Amino acid sequence: MKKSADARIAAPPPSDTVLFSAKWCVYCRQAKAHLAERQVAYRELDIETREGALAYARAGGKGVPLLLANGQSVSGFSAAAYDALLAKRQ
Repeated sequence: MKKSADARIAAPPPSDTVLFSAKWCVYCRQAKAHLAERQVAYRELDIETREGALAYARAGGKGVPLLLANGQSVSGFSAAAYDALLAKRQ
């Protein structure tokens, strides 16, 4: 039963804008502030929760923050990289 529950937690669909983050991460706070400033709607997943950790692993995460949009990703935080990725979304 545990295995089937884990299987339902998958990497987010490419059409979603998702930010993987952690509460202790300074760059995650900067990323969230940048997205809020740009009024970007996104789903946040905390990698320290079970659901967030499983989805993060399935998304191939190697560091936070990790922004997914348009089937592409940006690891770490860079305002220019976030803006470039999000411009492709529209």
